[in-house]
Amino acid sequence: MDKVKQGVLFTLFLFGYYSGQAQIEEDKLKHLGAGAAIGAVGGWMGYELFNGQRGWMYAGAIGSSAAAGVAKELYDQPRHGVWDNADIAYTVLGGLISGVVLDLVLPRNRRSRHRHGPTCGPLAVQFDSGPNHFELGASGNLAAAFTAQTYTHP
Repeated sequence: MDKVKQGVLFTLFLFGYYSGQAQIEEDKLKHLGAGAAIGAVGGWMGYELFNGQRGWMYAGAIGSSAAAGVAKELYDQPRHGVWDNADIAYTVLGGLISGVVLDLVLPRNRRSRHRHGPTCGPLAVQFDSGPNHFELGASGNLAAAFTAQTYTHP
């Protein structure tokens, strides 16, 4: 198990332990649920838009839930006169939980981790037997393209 999952599981364990010790307000549970729902949508969008990259999936889940938590507090502050950072924290925690669930559910390695150079390599142009005849090829290797640059002017 990699360190990210260990950290997330440890955080979830602490959350579960402390929530068992003290009664969580109903408002905090609503923030947790809303953060999980919004984070699931944001994480799935990050996963789809960036070809299954885990980092973007987590960024989508946590970022969307954080934005929703801040937006909710901006909405609540003029009406109730209170800014509650704990509400934002519970909303973000819901996004983190949805990110972990998406990581466990969605298929991995949709994008190959082992890239073998650029998919559209540097172009090499070779002029033979006159200015109107040339060959165009892609080497796929940037170093080879730089060393192969020779220009002849007829």
